[in-house]
Amino acid sequence: MIRNILIFLLFSNIVFGQNLKDTKINVSKKYNPSVTDANRLDDQAVYVDTSKIKNTFDYDFISMQIKAKPNIRPLKPALVKHQKFLYNNLNKIELSLGNKFSSNAYLNFSKKIREKLFFGIASSNNRIRYKIIDEIHIKKNNFFFNAFVNSEIKKNDITANFHFFSSMNTTDESITNAYNEKSTFNFNHAVFDVKVKDKILSRNSISHITSFSYESLFSEINNYKSDENILKFESQLSTKIYQMDSYFDMTLDDYRFGKYSSSNELVITFTPSVDAEIFSFDVNFGIGFDYSQNEKIFDVFPIIEISKVFVPKISEVSFGTKNDYQRNYLINNYLINPLLNIDDTHIKNSESKLIYLEFFNKLSKGQFINIYSDFGYYENFMNYENIVTAPSATFEYNYTNLWQSSSTIKYSNMINHFTKLNFDLSYQYRTIQNLSNISDVYANLYSKINLKNKIIVSPIINYQSPKKSFIGNSEYEIEKIINFNIHSYYSLNNQIDFNIKLNNILNSKTEVFRNIKQIGFNMSLGFNYKF
Repeated sequence: MIRNILIFLLFSNIVFGQNLKDTKINVSKKYNPSVTDANRLDDQAVYVDTSKIKNTFDYDFISMQIKAKPNIRPLKPALVKHQKFLYNNLNKIELSLGNKFSSNAYLNFSKKIREKLFFGIASSNNRIRYKIIDEIHIKKNNFFFNAFVNSEIKKNDITANFHFFSSMNTTDESITNAYNEKSTFNFNHAVFDVKVKDKILSRNSISHITSFSYESLFSEINNYKSDENILKFESQLSTKIYQMDSYFDMTLDDYRFGKYSSSNELVITFTPSVDAEIFSFDVNFGIGFDYSQNEKIFDVFPIIEISKVFVPKISEVSFGTKNDYQRNYLINNYLINPLLNIDDTHIKNSESKLIYLEFFNKLSKGQFINIYSDFGYYENFMNYENIVTAPSATFEYNYTNLWQSSSTIKYSNMINHFTKLNFDLSYQYRTIQNLSNISDVYANLYSKINLKNKIIVSPIINYQSPKKSFIGNSEYEIEKIINFNIHSYYSLNNQIDFNIKLNNILNSKTEVFRNIKQIGFNMSLGFNYKF
């Protein structure tokens, strides 16, 4: 009963819930629908069948370059906690013995003394005795020592070096005079230099690389008194001027002569330069100002370097101009030609003004070619001439002003995973042809065969073209030089390896200079120990 009452009450609300009254609506105006601007749109509309009519559009591009000027604050280099200095591979001892009474010893050692302070030494001594002229033997003894200290102080990286080189040649008989006596010539060269370089650069500061060096040459001929002293100061400053990298190089060379010159010499060089980008080429343009105190000459020469990277690390080209100086030290030339006249006193600097072109192209992953060519004027170009009034085995310096072009090709190819081939060829052409003891063509072919890093075999072929020697009006032909060498290495472990070097296997006795023969077949057996 109660259920029926609830159902009745619920449905009664639905039935009687709406009480709508009649509503009267008055229509005042008839409704006419319209579209805004329909007539205007209809007048401009055009029917186009896009399957039959093809629309074309013309585009114009504005060629312009937008230079961004990022203002980036340089970050300080991160410091690795407890970073270990890896010097193990630098420390080693080499010893070797061979025929012709040859021996060689070499030591290299470096150590981290404390944080940001490193020390190292290197020393070598080699000896050999061989026949140089007819039945006359020469014994060479060369000693080298180098020590360095490197440290970082505030923003600067400082390196101090000391080099010492001594060369002693002894012959069975005197070659430079008529007396049949033993001749001994000893030359020494000592250099001390300090280089300071900015390590951390800031955007608004001037960075620098500054070096100071002192050289001294002394010999037994002059009772070990100084033959020549050289003070040299060099500094390169770099900064930004109008958003361009700018450089200022300054060099001061003070030559204080002893036996080999009657006067001192001071040479000052200034070279301001800037970096720029022109037509996607990187350009470094500078002007070299040189002043020589003795000759009272002020020289100006443009220094230009233009480079273009077509593909990074794959293909690039560079060309420009350069001005090079070369100091003709007596000791360096004495190592090449031990029969120079020791009383020759006219030592000069050589200078060249050149235009050059260089091209590099990586042909494949393990193959590249590098081509270099230059042309220019050489002042005091040096060669060795036989002395007319002395025995034919004695030489003197000869200086000539001439034009020369030179070209060099270097090629390298990693043929497979264990064979590498290198080849280089150079050629020089000079406007003056009657220069003694100079070859025009040099070539080297070098291969490296690596068998699982245990055995390495390196065959080497060296070539020099024929050259001439003049004494007065007489002309003497010196044959070409071809040497075949094989160097092989065997690695016992990461610390010890052995080597065998076979040089001039064909035992060629061709003259290097007039009447001076090259070393015949010689070999050495040695080992290296790394610690």
